[in-house]
Amino acid sequence: MTLGAQPTAVLLVNFQDNPSQPFTPSTVRSTVFTSTSDYDREVSYQRTWLEGDVLGWYTIALSSTVCDTGTLATQARSAATSAGVDLSTYRRFVYVFPRIAACSWAGLGTVGGNPSHAWINGILNMTIVAHEMGHNLGLLPLARARLHAVVGVARPSSTATSST
Repeated sequence: MTLGAQPTAVLLVNFQDNPSQPFTPSTVRSTVFTSTSDYDREVSYQRTWLEGDVLGWYTIALSSTVCDTGTLATQARSAATSAGVDLSTYRRFVYVFPRIAACSWAGLGTVGGNPSHAWINGILNMTIVAHEMGHNLGLLPLARARLHAVVGVARPSSTATSST
């Protein structure tokens, strides 16, 4: 597992054909940098947590009728850079956007990597963000459940697992 503070940029992205902003930056900040970070800190025995910024909303040229995570990520980072954001300090990127029906998932994440990427498709809660960012931290599917069962890692308290 990756240890220490994880420099994370959360990019709020919408589309030219769907400029909705379904979440406030404050709600996103609370979900990622409080609820999810607290969960990660608890299940890692205080060894891993998230730090960073919520950036945007950025409207990108990608159509909301297409599920193209690579283009979404590229255009989101380009929009942030064009707005004067230095992205070189971040190791984790999370893209939050209004629901795209063409994407059949609520969240998607790369397994490990530096940088790593997670996509949140219109449903923002700690469970989805923590699951996808768990992949970003190198955990494979079901790895958290196996970790609980095999080595007895403490399950999070109800305050650390509340959804936003």
